[in-house]
Amino acid sequence: MVREDWPSQVRLCKPLFLKDFGNMFRGIVLTVAIFAVSFFAGCPSDGPQMYPVSGKVTCNGKPLTEGYVLFSGSGPTANCPIKDGEYSGETTAGKKKVEIYSSWETGETQEVPDQDNPGETITEKVIETIPDKFNEKSELSVEIKEGDNSGVDFNLKTDDSAEEGENA
Repeated sequence: MVREDWPSQVRLCKPLFLKDFGNMFRGIVLTVAIFAVSFFAGCPSDGPQMYPVSGKVTCNGKPLTEGYVLFSGSGPTANCPIKDGEYSGETTAGKKKVEIYSSWETGETQEVPDQDNPGETITEKVIETIPDKFNEKSELSVEIKEGDNSGVDFNLKTDDSAEEGENA
């Protein structure tokens, strides 16, 4: 039953569930739009910005066959593997202390101090081939810039009369 004294707009109203459907539809469209914008714009990644670094590592003019280069300083420490005299990896920008390690298996076991458990020893079959002055006691450093850092080479000299750890 329609009352004649109601304005014509009231008599032509949509049923209530259709009115709610329109609001719900707008909400869904808005949610999808927000999701799409955030997806395509990208969200910031967790952690600091990393930049590529690569180069060559030689010792007395010969490429290191295996090992790794550590970059430490501000930000996380980066461990870049050396393979056939070349290394690559990622690290944060800024001044970095550089440590270079390379070892070989001797086939013989030896007892060495356990760095993680003072007073205990572990058995190793490898010997570090790079002098401490380039790793544990390293004074090598490099400035990593934002962007590409290719060609960060390390030319190690074990002869004390030659320049050590020249970074070309």
